[in-house]
Amino acid sequence: MSYQQIADVVDQLCSSLIQILQAAIATMQASSDSRTCRILMSIHTEHERLHTGLRAYRCEGDPGVLRSWLQFVTSEDLDRMVHDTTFTTNMPADEIAARKLKFDQELIDFYGHLANYSNNDRVINFFDELRLEAETRAANQSWFIREFQPDGDPPVTNVPSNSPQSSD
Repeated sequence: MSYQQIADVVDQLCSSLIQILQAAIATMQASSDSRTCRILMSIHTEHERLHTGLRAYRCEGDPGVLRSWLQFVTSEDLDRMVHDTTFTTNMPADEIAARKLKFDQELIDFYGHLANYSNNDRVINFFDELRLEAETRAANQSWFIREFQPDGDPPVTNVPSNSPQSSD
């Protein structure tokens, strides 16, 4: 682990979001499936809002938070999250949705870890607020994606093989 200022961590998050935005746009432009395009448009819109918010905080946020130092997990973790969220031209909508939901959970966990790496209350509050916002966005995105499922059920990932199955 290295030490970085919060401002640099925010810059890395923004860079990661731009990569996902670019992948969503490229995949959307190449796709002829309307369901896939609607999901990708939703992802694009959500990530664009998040990127804009982070950039605004980077420019206008609390300088005390932005200049704070944090023992930061390497950017390799962000790189892996972005790589795992990359979309390909022929990827089905269900796979896109599953990757998006996985990214959301990893981002929530990432913010939680960053909050835990600090003992500065303002830094902890900053990452806790980002985590809560990400949880809200993930829940909303889940419901949005659910609307585009052929059977009406949201995509499910990593279901344990011994989990009870519903008989409805």
